[in-house]
Amino acid sequence: MTLSLAIARKVAAEACEAAGVELITPDSPSIVRSAVYLATAARTSLTADEARARVSIYVPQLAVDVRALLTLAAPGAVPASLLARPAVVIGDGVWSPPGTDDASGAGAVLAGVVGHELSHALRDRATRDVCGVVCSVLWATAYLAHPAVQLWEEGTCKTSDVTADVILHGRKPDDAYERAMIGLRGPLYSDDARARVIAQDAVRSAVMSLRAGQLPGADTAMHDVLRRCRKHGADLGAWNAVVDAA
Repeated sequence: MTLSLAIARKVAAEACEAAGVELITPDSPSIVRSAVYLATAARTSLTADEARARVSIYVPQLAVDVRALLTLAAPGAVPASLLARPAVVIGDGVWSPPGTDDASGAGAVLAGVVGHELSHALRDRATRDVCGVVCSVLWATAYLAHPAVQLWEEGTCKTSDVTADVILHGRKPDDAYERAMIGLRGPLYSDDARARVIAQDAVRSAVMSLRAGQLPGADTAMHDVLRRCRKHGADLGAWNAVVDAA
């Protein structure tokens, strides 16, 4: 099956807007985008240029709160339009892959990335709504500082990656699992082997559902992305009925 990059971009814009999240792409002139990649370079082994090309990131509500506090402390110093809501920042190589066409799977990659990042957004909103600002701050701090928290969240969001791999790329569930594990061993995440088991459990559960011809949960961020792909005419083959009915 083939998902065009044009459809995937429409889906990305719609899904982010529906989630109340700003979509920041390489076409968006954004200070936030530059700051995100400088911060990524500071805490990983990637350079800023490598991060800009390869990495997509969710910027949480906490960053919006910090911007609001700075605005109160120094009125006029921070533009009101700067980070007015959480954001999904899309890497250059995901939004505009060089030398690719629809048959290359670029659209499927973008759709999977958006599903992944909006899974972070759902967790962020749930934490804030249920537990309040203090818990949201604690969670964000723990994500940066504690490998078990980081890999728990990344494992649950990686379920979007394996779903996209199977449904949009046509890969076998076990192959999608291996690809997800390779991603979790990348430079962005902790190398704590014990914490990685937490992520493996979440991905393994998703793979078992996909083996059985089922979605790893209904009404997830990735399910919303798949529904929007269908709305724009994407043919998901044997998964059409599953996506439409779930």
